[in-house]
Amino acid sequence: MSVSASDNPWNRDIPFSYDGMWLGTKLCQERINRRISGDNIHWLEYSWRQYVGPAVARSSHPHHLRCLILGSNEGWMEMMLCEHGFTGAIVASDIADKAVSRARAKVEAAGYRNVTHVVADLNVDSFEGKFDFIICEGVLHHIANIERCLRMLRSCMKPDALLFAVEFEGPFRFQLSELQVRWINATLFLMPRSLRPLARNDQGNYPATEAENLQVAYSPPPADQIARFDPTEAYSGAELKQLLPRIFEIIQRTGFGGTLLSYMAAHFDFKRANEDVFSQAWLKVLCEIEDTLISTHILEDEFVFYILRSAAHAKVAG
Repeated sequence: MSVSASDNPWNRDIPFSYDGMWLGTKLCQERINRRISGDNIHWLEYSWRQYVGPAVARSSHPHHLRCLILGSNEGWMEMMLCEHGFTGAIVASDIADKAVSRARAKVEAAGYRNVTHVVADLNVDSFEGKFDFIICEGVLHHIANIERCLRMLRSCMKPDALLFAVEFEGPFRFQLSELQVRWINATLFLMPRSLRPLARNDQGNYPATEAENLQVAYSPPPADQIARFDPTEAYSGAELKQLLPRIFEIIQRTGFGGTLLSYMAAHFDFKRANEDVFSQAWLKVLCEIEDTLISTHILEDEFVFYILRSAAHAKVAG
């Protein structure tokens, strides 16, 4: 499946905002950082310190190193690499031409001349030359022709090149199991009603009533509704999970949840969690429940950070 830029909900005249979502809260961001890096360090900063930066320092010709970015979006990844001293060629790609234009303007305004921005559809497009690093965030699970895409990426990696990926590995178009839906609702039912999408009254510190819980219970949107919003959304997460270890050598695979929290944007006041300690305290409860469900193997992480190597002996899907 290929999708045009006009069908892409992220291809808008203004940047997409995570405000009001779990990924937009400081507490969740710090939790993700610690899960991936062991410290409050962003995953790209961690990748730079552990792998990219040392490679640049070791190289006698660092300007010969090449990096491919998938899902460049607003250009923050290429900007961060350049700010850290990456002087090699960077090819930054995205299917959203409006976002690519903004990213290009931002990089040019900063004076970096080693970045080339391209509009690319990973279902069908390929890239010229070999790369030392490939970096992608939240793009691979949108690719219908995912095996072809992964094979293509592997073919354009130099020996021992590294691929850094932050990806969703949940079910097709968010069609969750009954087990997961019941845990989402059971967790939400514990929250004070003042943090739920309910009319305000003088019982904000009470849990919602049974009738109120039924009124605002989470239910997965039908697959066709997801497809109307974005034909590529959550298309190949489950397939991606199976293919990555068959096509690449896994250096690091670290899950960071999202199994409950990513579905609660319309059901819990995440925005408030950046503003007051009351909401933050209850968000910590949500995080603890999600972590416990994952650590006890009742549910699995849906968002995962990967470091993958283009190893000669890695099994290729057949």
